Amino acid sequence: MLQKTVLTLLLFIGLISAFFLISCKETVDEASYAHYKYVNNTLKNININAYREGRLLTYNLTSGETLTVTVDLFTGPKMDDIVLVQSDSVNLLFDNTIMKRWLPETQSNRNPLIIMNYENIVLSGTEQDFKFTFVKSDFE
Repeated sequence: MLQKTVLTLLLFIGLISAFFLISCKETVDEASYAHYKYVNNTLKNININAYREGRLLTYNLTSGETLTVTVDLFTGPKMDDIVLVQSDSVNLLFDNTIMKRWLPETQSNRNPLIIMNYENIVLSGTEQDFKFTFVKSDFE
């Protein structure tokens, strides 16, 4: 009798365990990416000097060029990635003559440090494009 009770109990525990194992699904977080695109829609070069966490990051964006930086949203940008929306400030030098300085608190729809000023294109559930286009009037 005791043996039958133990077997019934083990069978019951086994069925419950099997139910939980079958009903559990492995969920793995998918990587999410943001592609930041900076487009030079002017006829002159733009030197970008971005400051982030005490570091100076520079890039020369030639006329008609697009700089694309892909960021894994889980790990964030690499140390040398120029992602203006994550910068402390940025100096833009247009044609080596006109300097424009932007701070995050500078309210303007042309401030490249403010993400709301970017064109946002959702590519999929895990990828987005954020595009900022520099135009000549930015430096007038």
